[in-house]
Order: sequence, then C-alpha cells, then structure tokens
Amino acid sequence: MLEQPKLLRRPLPPKLLPELRIPRKKTQKEIALAEKMKKASLLEHTLEDEGNASVTDSLTFHAHEKRGRMFSEEMVVEPCALDDDDVYVQGIGYKTILTKQDEEEELMDRAKNAVFYCLMHQKTGLSLKAYFLFHLPDLTPLVNTLVYLNLSFSNLQFFPREVYNLQKLQVLKVRNNPIKEIPDDIHKLRTLRKFIISFNLLSVLPTGLFSLPYLWYLDVAYNDISVIPSEIKNLRALEYLDVEGNQLCVLPGGVLKLPLKSLRVENNFMHPFLWNESCQNQPQRLTDLAAFSFSKNNLGQRYKEIPKDIQNILCNFTLCDYCNGPLYGQGLHCIRTQRSIFRSHRLPFLFNACSSSCYRSFMSQTAAMSQIFYRDGFELQHRNW
Repeated sequence: MLEQPKLLRRPLPPKLLPELRIPRKKTQKEIALAEKMKKASLLEHTLEDEGNASVTDSLTFHAHEKRGRMFSEEMVVEPCALDDDDVYVQGIGYKTILTKQDEEEELMDRAKNAVFYCLMHQKTGLSLKAYFLFHLPDLTPLVNTLVYLNLSFSNLQFFPREVYNLQKLQVLKVRNNPIKEIPDDIHKLRTLRKFIISFNLLSVLPTGLFSLPYLWYLDVAYNDISVIPSEIKNLRALEYLDVEGNQLCVLPGGVLKLPLKSLRVENNFMHPFLWNESCQNQPQRLTDLAAFSFSKNNLGQRYKEIPKDIQNILCNFTLCDYCNGPLYGQGLHCIRTQRSIFRSHRLPFLFNACSSSCYRSFMSQTAAMSQIFYRDGFELQHRNW
C-alpha cells in the first residue's frame, strides 16, 4: 500500500504564560493632580453648605478615559494614564467685581502714592494723566514746590480750585475732561505760563483768564466756544493761541495787538457766508448813548454831585477799537479781513465802535490794519510769514 503524503504544517508558537500586571506607580504630576481634586471636592461641599451656588455652577467635573488630556487656566498637563475613577476640575475660577466706590478709592490711592513719591524725591512736576480721577488728592505738601501739573484724561466735572494754592505753578494741563466752566478767579494763578484745557465742554472764557500777566501759551481747542472776549488783548505775553475746533465765526480785533507767533483756527465757522450773521447790529440803548454823550463832553466836571447808580453806569465801559474812547454797551460791530497773517490766507476780525460816527469812519478807512490799530507802538514782527 502507498503511504499518504504528510501535510506540511507550520509549527505553532509556544504558549506563553500570561504576565502579571503590576500596578504602576503614580508620578508626581498625578499625585499633585489627585491632591488638587481632593481640595476642589472639599471646596465644593463647603460652598454648597454656605448656599453659594453661583461659584459651584462654574465648576464642571469631567470623567476621562485611561489616557486623557487635562487643561487648566494656569498650566497644561501632558497626557498621562488616569484611572477610571479619576476626575479633574475645570472652571473659570473667582472673578472679583469692584464697585464704583471701590474703583474710586483705588484710583485715589494711586494718586496719593504719586503725590508722596513726588514729595519724597523732591520733584517739581506731578503727572496724574489718565488716572480718571473725580477729584484731586491733597496737594498741600506740594504747595511751595510744584511747578508742573498734568490732570489730563480724567473725570473732573469742575475746574479744580485746589490748584489756586500752588504758589509756583507754571504749567497746568487739564485736557480731555468734562469741564464746562472756568471760574473767573483763575486770575489767582499769577505765575501760570502754559494753560491747556482742550477737548472739554467750555462755552465761554472768563475775563479773569485774560488777567494772567505771564501766560504765553493758551490752548482751548475743541470746545464749544462761539465768542472770544475782546479782553484777550490784555495778554501781552501770549505767543501761542490754539482755538481750533470751536464754533467761532470771527476773531476779536484785540488778537492783532498780541505778540503772537502761532495761531491755530482750523475747523471753525469762519466762512465768508457767515460773516453777515456775526456783524448784525442792533440799535444802541438810550442809556448807553446818554453815558457816551456825558463822557465825551466831559460833563463830569460840571456836575459835582452824581448819584451812585449813574456813577456805576459811567464807570462800566470798555474801549472803542477805533478811537480808544469809552464804549458803553455792545456798540456797533464791523468786520475787517486781514490777508497773509498767521499762515492763513484770509482771517476775519470783529471790531466794536462806540458810536455811529466812529463806525462810519472806520468802514471808510482804506489804510492798512497796522496803521489803524497799532498806534501804541506794537510792531508787526510776525504778521507776514
């Protein structure tokens, strides 16, 4: 009999005994994670007992598989093997919301620290720019030393009268504040040389501002000023004037008597179409005409006894821009333009005449403005640039 061929079979691999799974030791990161989880669990139970549900709602517990990734606000943990029972805490943490009063107190503390630093290092300048203060800190320690003060970008709704006590203040900046009015007693700042109050809510300028003898830099840009008083001519040291971004139609004639080296008037309403509205004249009051006639004819020498109410009327006058005589009331307005002045092609200037005769003489003049308004010795050293 023939033998059957043997089947070729691949030998089976030897059977290996199953390895015993030895529990892996936890790393330091896993141990620290477990401790954080226990603290978070205790914190959760504590907050639940206190009834603070707003914070516990922000904590979210997630169960992960054996190999997962954990994220946290402060650190990122690399993937590691976690047990099925392991959990981690993920949340936004605590958020501290300050009240308005707390914010004001915090800002005031910063300002007080700045004052103390200025005093300790014997500085002559103090900058509280962008401190958003509603009122100033105590500046009494700096009364005799402070020369420079910057209060820009704050929330000052009223002009800070505390600065009146600064005896040597020369530079004052209060830009970008909701200040609506400058008090008339600003003339107390006798040493002030540079004053910046742009980007506020001013509508008028007080006459006390024009009594500062050393003021050479004035910036009132981007306010709501529609008229500049003629008393600005009293600022005999003024060299820089910025009235940009207001509602001005004309400039007062007194500006021509200032030793200005720079004048900024952009973004105003100085178009020729608006000049007629600015120089519309109303009939003069009889009281003003009578007072003008009384002064012109020197009747005060004839009448020795004059009632006090009439004396008050006679003493309340300004000067005529043409004849330099007494001007009672508003007078009569007239506009004259000046070419090639202060780097501008054509600027309108408003003048006030004391009487109709003075007004007619002024309008009939064909001479240059310098010959009319510079009889007191002022020279046009900066007019033709």
